[in-house]
Parts: sequence; C-alpha cells; structure tokens
Amino acid sequence: MPESSTATAAAKTRTRKPRLDRVCADAVELAREAAEEAGDAVGEHLAVEAEAERVVTHYFDCTLSGYRGWRWAVVVTRAPRARAATVSETALLPGPDALRAPAWVPWVERLEAGEVGTGEVLPTGEDDDRLMPAYLYSEDDAVEDIAFELGLGRERVMNREGRMETAQRWYDGDRGPGAPISEAAPVPARCGTCGFYL
Repeated sequence: MPESSTATAAAKTRTRKPRLDRVCADAVELAREAAEEAGDAVGEHLAVEAEAERVVTHYFDCTLSGYRGWRWAVVVTRAPRARAATVSETALLPGPDALRAPAWVPWVERLEAGEVGTGEVLPTGEDDDRLMPAYLYSEDDAVEDIAFELGLGRERVMNREGRMETAQRWYDGDRGPGAPISEAAPVPARCGTCGFYL
C-alpha cells in the first residue's frame, strides 16, 4: 500500500467514532447507582456515548438547584470478553447549556477607581516600569551609598522614573507618612518593607 494511502487509513482510524458497546450501554442502573452514591439529585437518564472500545459514558440530569444544565457523568467499562460492566469514574460536569461562572478576570484588570480604601494595600505588577530588581545598579550615587541599608528584604526598589514620580506627588499633593492612608496601613505593609520606600 502506498505511504499516502497508509496515512489516510490511519487518520480515518483515529477520527472514527468508537462503536457503542452494548453491555456497557445497557448498564444504566449500575451507572445510576454510582451517580447516586457520588451525590444528590440524580435525575433522568439523558444519553449514553461511546468513549473508546468497551468504554461508555452515561449522562443523567442533575436536579440540584443552581446547577441548571449540569449532568452527572458516569464512565462504565468492561474487560475483553467480560459479560458484566464496571464503573470507572463519576463526575458532575457542565452540559452545553449549563449555567457557569463567568471567565476569571485578574484583579488588576477588574479593579476600578474608588474600590481601594484607606488601609488597603495591593501588590504592584511584575512589569511596573517604576520598579527594578533590588540587585541592579541604581544610576544614583546617593542611593548606591545606602543600598545595603535600604535594600534589605526587598526584591524590587524604585528606579529613577519611580523616584521622580514619587517626589512630584509628594510635593504636589496631600501625601506622606502623616496622611490617613499611610497611618491606616497594616503594620506589615508599612514603609520599611515597600518597594516604593525612600
């Protein structure tokens, strides 16, 4: 057989849906017992699907409130030439129309202005362009002179851009160690451990 014909035949074999095993497909009551043992509210039998040779999944409606569209799935299998099926695994899975939680959004993307109050501390992003790793040369002789003293216990420190922004904010606004937000910060989050501390 030519090589291309062999590849085509192999591809068809891989994509061909497995045949439904009759012994496993008929084991509805066995599957129901397994689902009832795993959890509550097992409803009517919805479907049976072939997963592989002598492996099928039975689906039962889940009648728990709040789980609209979810299904109990019970995988049943049997050994070659065996006349009895056995339960492989059981799970509660979402069906195609299941009610699910929305996709998770990182806090940094969903947080809006005004949602952080006095005394609440949030971590800075790894890509914050105002910070640099503490082990990098700082470009500032004054900082280098006291780097050992100020850098202890901090993975990142402010770079030149961050220091300039901080100084400007300090002089332009109501900021500093006496501000209500500074005084309300939790003790472990106070200045000495912060990457923005100068």
